[in-house]
Amino acid sequence: MLGLALLGLAALDTPRETRLLSALEVFGRVPLFYYVAHLYLLHGAAVLLGRRTSLLGVYVAWALGVLLLYPQCRWFAALKSRRRDVWMLRYL
Repeated sequence: MLGLALLGLAALDTPRETRLLSALEVFGRVPLFYYVAHLYLLHGAAVLLGRRTSLLGVYVAWALGVLLLYPQCRWFAALKSRRRDVWMLRYL
């Protein structure tokens, strides 16, 4: 897994701007917000489904969670950049 992560990092470490890189920057600007939101989302999904799932199901749930949280993270990143007067937003 570490080798794949390093290959992915090398592929993303290019001077040109890509869509994937800009999408990942949104999550990088609001890491604590994403972490807390994904915990609530995954807990809610686990309660609703109430059963164990396969590894493929876990990967699908992860991808859906990332896709569902992207608009909220983008909104919160814009809020952080607009509201510099609220000191607490820097830490979220």
